[in-house]
Amino acid sequence: MSKLIHTFDRAVKAVSVTAAALGCIAILLIAIGVTTNSVFRYAFNMPLLFVDEYAQYLLVAAFYLGVGYTFRAGRHVYVSLIIDRLGVALARPLKIVIFLASVITIGLMAYYSWTAFWSTAKAGIVSITPMETPLAYPFFAVAIGMSIFTLEVLVALLKELFGLEHKTFTA
Repeated sequence: MSKLIHTFDRAVKAVSVTAAALGCIAILLIAIGVTTNSVFRYAFNMPLLFVDEYAQYLLVAAFYLGVGYTFRAGRHVYVSLIIDRLGVALARPLKIVIFLASVITIGLMAYYSWTAFWSTAKAGIVSITPMETPLAYPFFAVAIGMSIFTLEVLVALLKELFGLEHKTFTA
């Protein structure tokens, strides 16, 4: 069973790292877009009207694509006041309950994110801006990110259930 969990862990890690890299690219695109818009606005008096809208979508993508990686790296907000004071015998069951509740909660959020994506895509809903951007794109980033986050918490739950070591990483 531990070999299966380690294989699953490596696969989730690869997806998580890839998504985080895409989130970093989104941040880079925001920086390039805002800088270019500033130059066009002040040097040529021609602002690029799409930059603000797309910067917002890219910010959403960067956040959600990086949320799973952030959890894996141990960088999420984690209140360990109680758990740190408990012994291993009490801390482990509490962590299992917390991870299980988290998998269910975040899994539901992922499910509803996918529902929102599919309904938005099916309805062809677009932004009310002149660009008329299909809003399915930002919803897609949210759904992907929440799904990866769910998988990361599931990995943590499985490792805790089977007594496997939790290792965070920096890539």
